[in-house]
Amino acid sequence: MTDTGIAGSDTTDTKFVNSESVVGLKDDRLINIKTVAHILGVCPRTVNRMVAAGELPPPVRVRTASRWYMSEIVSLLAKLKQCREKSLFQSGHTGGTV
Repeated sequence: MTDTGIAGSDTTDTKFVNSESVVGLKDDRLINIKTVAHILGVCPRTVNRMVAAGELPPPVRVRTASRWYMSEIVSLLAKLKQCREKSLFQSGHTGGTV
């Protein structure tokens, strides 16, 4: 059985959580740095840099492990999407070819 990085997950045979399974997860799940990095499309070191810069919330410490609430990461992605859509709307870009 392979660890997906999600506390309480029973998913097997995958190294990382896939985008389809993210949608169905409870928001109170704790996820590790590798999973956060995979969801954001960055490396784990970049996750640490984003925390230091205040771009990501600080992790919850579980003994010596760092974990993030799935709800915080999903919320961050929703905010980023809103900002992107707002800037595209203001620039007049409708999603077609430029």
